[in-house]
Amino acid sequence: MTIRSSGSAIGAFLLYCTVEQILGQLAGSIGPAAASIVRFAPNAVFKSLWEPVRYGVIGLVPGQTLRVETSWYITAGVAYFVVFFVAACLLDRRRDV
Repeated sequence: MTIRSSGSAIGAFLLYCTVEQILGQLAGSIGPAAASIVRFAPNAVFKSLWEPVRYGVIGLVPGQTLRVETSWYITAGVAYFVVFFVAACLLDRRRDV
């Protein structure tokens, strides 16, 4: 099922972002295992890649380390991009895009 109008697509995207944030907060309150899984949700991955501390722009406090290495977030981000791109191509293969 695809959404063909732009207004409905934007609404669905914003609803997805809101629901993902709510589910992330709920999973964080359940326990550390659930919180570690939510850390790799699509919005969380791209938000963590925007942090300037990952690239040395802002220094870390002495003794502080990154919770997850940047390479894992880049791998997850590329995987999400490929999955969403392939899904879009499969759903819209009969349409002239």
